[in-house]
Amino acid sequence: MKKHRSRDAAARRSPQPVAVCAWTCKQILGAAFAIASAGAEEVVAGPVPGVVERVVDGDTIAVTAHIWLGQEVRTLVRLAGIDTPESRGPKCRREARLAAEAAKALEEVLAGRSVSLEEIRHDKFGGRVVARVYAPDGTDIAEILRARGLAVAYDGRAKSSWCVAPAAPPVSRPD
Repeated sequence: MKKHRSRDAAARRSPQPVAVCAWTCKQILGAAFAIASAGAEEVVAGPVPGVVERVVDGDTIAVTAHIWLGQEVRTLVRLAGIDTPESRGPKCRREARLAAEAAKALEEVLAGRSVSLEEIRHDKFGGRVVARVYAPDGTDIAEILRARGLAVAYDGRAKSSWCVAPAAPPVSRPD
């Protein structure tokens, strides 16, 4: 008489599908992270000439970059070193208003104009690059927005709130 093994016994001997999937997923994600991290260290010094196709928001533009003889790359470029108010999901009315002003200012300065991209690197969120963007006369576009109060210095860490107006400088009074 043959003994029939129960399904439970067979299941104990074979790897559990969930455990195998979890291990495989970890391996795939680890490899993807390693590849992304390796590429994140690359920097193209530039200058790379380009033309601004459109303004996405106050600190991101769509550019056609002329990378080689007759070769173009269309990409999104985040302006390095600054943060502007968020147009998507603003946290208050002030941020929404300032986001619209920043995008409008960037449009006035750049739309359809030639630019030069320098210090080009991968963006931490992917789908775009981060670069210093210069007008044909050498003006740093990020500095224009900072001078107008529509951008603040940004190093990639925590962002400051746009919902609180900056404190006014103290008023000196004659004695």
